[in-house]
Amino acid sequence: MCSGHPNGGVPQGTLSGPKCFLVYINDLRTTVPLYKYVDDSTLFEICDRNNVSVIQESVDIAARWTEQNDMNIYSEKSK
Repeated sequence: MCSGHPNGGVPQGTLSGPKCFLVYINDLRTTVPLYKYVDDSTLFEICDRNNVSVIQESVDIAARWTEQNDMNIYSEKSK
């Protein structure tokens, strides 16, 4: 009987690993610009003093996405 999660993956250091990861996270969308590269994603916002920041909303969206997709945010690397 299947547990719902595949048993396998792509070995670290392979040429196809980064491409597979980008395909996997392709549906991650946020309200601010999001850059995806190899095994990293970066959210950013340029906001002037007269506007309200929406970066927290995007962080919350990304956090929910990671939970739904069995991913973890590496908090030591996050700022």
